[in-house]
Amino acid sequence: MSAAAHPPEHRSSRRRRTTPAQLAAIGAVTCVGALVAALAVDASPTASPVIDALYRAGLVGSCALAGSRARRWTLLWAAIVTSVAGMPPLQFVAAATGAAVIVMFALHRRHRVIGALIGATVGVAALDLGRPEQFGATALVAAIALTPLLVSGFRHSRSRSRRVIAIAAVAAALWCVAATVATALFALSQREAVETAIDQTRAAVDDASSQDTASTITAFDTASASFEDVTVAGDAWWLVPARFVPVLGPNLQFTRAAVDAGADLNRVAGQLSTSIDQTALRSPTGGIDLRVLASMQEPVTTAVDQIAVARTTLESHDSPWLVGPLRKGLDELLGELGSAEDSAGTAQLAVDRAPQILGADGPRRYLMLLGNPAESRDIGGHIGNWAEVVADNGVLSVSTVGQPYDLAGPATSPPLSLTPGAYPQSLVELRPQYFPQNWGGSPDFPTVAALARELFMQSRPGQELDGVIYADPSAFAALLNFTGPQPVAGTDIVLTPENAAAFFTTDQFTVFDTETEGNQVVSGLIEAVMERFGTAQLPSPQRMAEVLGPVVREGRLQFVSFDDADTPLLDRIGLSGAVERPGSGDLLSVLTRNTNPSKVDVYLQRSTEYSVDWDPITGEVDARLIVTLTNDAPAGGLPTVVGGGVPGLAPGTNRTTLSVLSPWAVDGVTLDGAPTTFGTQQELRGVRRNSVLVDLAPGATRAIEFELVGNVGPGAPYLLQWIGQPAVLPSTVSVDIRRTAAAPESATSSVSRTVDGAEDDLIRVAVDPS
Repeated sequence: MSAAAHPPEHRSSRRRRTTPAQLAAIGAVTCVGALVAALAVDASPTASPVIDALYRAGLVGSCALAGSRARRWTLLWAAIVTSVAGMPPLQFVAAATGAAVIVMFALHRRHRVIGALIGATVGVAALDLGRPEQFGATALVAAIALTPLLVSGFRHSRSRSRRVIAIAAVAAALWCVAATVATALFALSQREAVETAIDQTRAAVDDASSQDTASTITAFDTASASFEDVTVAGDAWWLVPARFVPVLGPNLQFTRAAVDAGADLNRVAGQLSTSIDQTALRSPTGGIDLRVLASMQEPVTTAVDQIAVARTTLESHDSPWLVGPLRKGLDELLGELGSAEDSAGTAQLAVDRAPQILGADGPRRYLMLLGNPAESRDIGGHIGNWAEVVADNGVLSVSTVGQPYDLAGPATSPPLSLTPGAYPQSLVELRPQYFPQNWGGSPDFPTVAALARELFMQSRPGQELDGVIYADPSAFAALLNFTGPQPVAGTDIVLTPENAAAFFTTDQFTVFDTETEGNQVVSGLIEAVMERFGTAQLPSPQRMAEVLGPVVREGRLQFVSFDDADTPLLDRIGLSGAVERPGSGDLLSVLTRNTNPSKVDVYLQRSTEYSVDWDPITGEVDARLIVTLTNDAPAGGLPTVVGGGVPGLAPGTNRTTLSVLSPWAVDGVTLDGAPTTFGTQQELRGVRRNSVLVDLAPGATRAIEFELVGNVGPGAPYLLQWIGQPAVLPSTVSVDIRRTAAAPESATSSVSRTVDGAEDDLIRVAVDPS
């Protein structure tokens, strides 16, 4: 048959023998592609760097060789799939190779060197796919893209080459089957052992709260030995092949790392229990033995370092190939390690700074402000009493206890003075230089502490203050857990942790004939309890944390040191009470100030609803805040100090200044549905105070609604810092943050949450504007 009888496209598609120059070029393309895959791509199917590099090089080399012989449509298919599922810049390279294949189709041309180059390119692109993101999905897409290419290349290879490839494929398959069976046997045989080791660890942690140090050490040692048994089983020779099998390798290596971390952490915990005897901290003469506390620094630091190493090691074994149960286990373990690292970091700060706070380097002088939320102020309650507390070599003592007018009053001459511009105007308006009761007129305790320091040093000059403490009746009641019951002079009442808070906020005003008499008795109680606390043999730090933790979280016990080196510790344990807006995010605090003045706030109930419509793309915020106040005071029968009010108002009426702290602008305020006037002042950096005066007759309920507008910034997450106010009656805050209809469905998640009205809380709503 003549050449003219063959169609041009068929004639151009006939296979020709590969020339030596083409073979050399194909070999060069194969080697370069394999080298690029080995060095420039980070796909890690086994989590063994060398083996993974060989796997990557082998895959891309195979794609290059297959591309030199495969059908053109398989090259086009691979280019299309990898360009769709890929990520820049390889996505664009894969698309370019697809265009090159289309050109080859259009020209009816084959070229083995170009085919090898395209095969190598799509092979590299397949190693770096970014979509879809589900477990194993990119590997499946890569297989879909490359399988036709490899099969076509195999079918059009020489028979001798096909035999070699077939033998290698069968050997690899047998290797994988054997490795999978070995891994399954290991998982089945060690599952119960791992669960036992985890249970033993939890039991050891629970046991650590007891005073039996020997038992705790034994429990941690037992858990560590159980983890080490699993490690030995994982080192069996018959599991070695599985470490080099894709998917199996990362899961085995993570399991080994997790088990090793469990053994190491239990070992360190046992050593820590050996080195730290919490009972030894209790000085026989009272207070804390600072020498024992200082001796804990080295073992605590070792524990902190070991936890950090364990976390880093586990993070390094994270892999997209982890199966679901191990992925969940990794997330949970990292979460637990994060909590342990935070606790250990707190312990490290404590052993480093607590001796100085407790007077290791010389006596420290602190001012304690005793607040009573029965007459509310921003910090919680008005200051009813105060005390000078001295910390010396781990022992606390009380030098003086007094009442507000012992410090200053309207007739004080010369009057106390404030540094101009140093404090928020709303605090200055309370005239704290004349009325120490109002020193708590800011929710930001560092501000309160600075003001108290300035005014107290004018009133009682002498040794410089080293810090300020705020405590309310609930904090005082908590101390009775350590000092024992305290009788109330002139009565048959004995204060206990259960009844002390009610006595200070309610009962004292009916027991004593006059407020002055009550204040004198309270001063004596404070002095007696603080002296007993300073000389008492204290329980373990863990027990103290259990008792004092709730009052610290609710802001009923706060502490600011004027030594900046102490601040990280006080911040970490939540004592410093600082109010700070989270970047460009939201801050909300709802505060009441009794304006009667009277102790009627003991009957004040409050609920808050905060609804936010937020566009995560533009950052625009449209918020509505509804505060509902209820006065449960009876219409009669109350002592004057409780029910006495403003002239012209019925007894038991609560006149309060309701203030809302927020960075957003107020677009309107209503009281019981009717527009009302309000005042706005700058409070703290980026935060305004918006205030409304509200009268509540006995039994009345009133609703105050604020409309607020603002912007958290385009594409930023929504951060809301709630700042609580400790009160006599519990209050709740319901927060509902919703994305607006203008935002795409995938842009954000919304949150509905109810928080304790006394506790500070940071609420975060993530956003992915892409």
